[in-house]
Amino acid sequence: MQSLINHKSKTLNSKAYFTLSRLDIIYILSSIKNKMLSKNNLKDMREKKSLTQEKLAELTDVSRQTIISIESGKYVPSLELALKFGKVFKCKIEDIFGI
Repeated sequence: MQSLINHKSKTLNSKAYFTLSRLDIIYILSSIKNKMLSKNNLKDMREKKSLTQEKLAELTDVSRQTIISIESGKYVPSLELALKFGKVFKCKIEDIFGI
């Protein structure tokens, strides 16, 4: 990632700021998304609570297919949905998604 970042820096109040290109931002956001997907504990938490995919979908107002996609890492939930999961499991969303 270091090689992709535009190294034009500015100094303000003795802190260095870097100017990022659109490509840099896309790369960074993609990395964050991949990291989120790789640390998904939704299935484990659902099974510990003895919930079916159908029941979890019902509790969070989404389809079973959405639950399947999130558990398999094909879909990143919205913040609203992640907060609903936190409410269902009575935990922080970081515990579910490893953010």
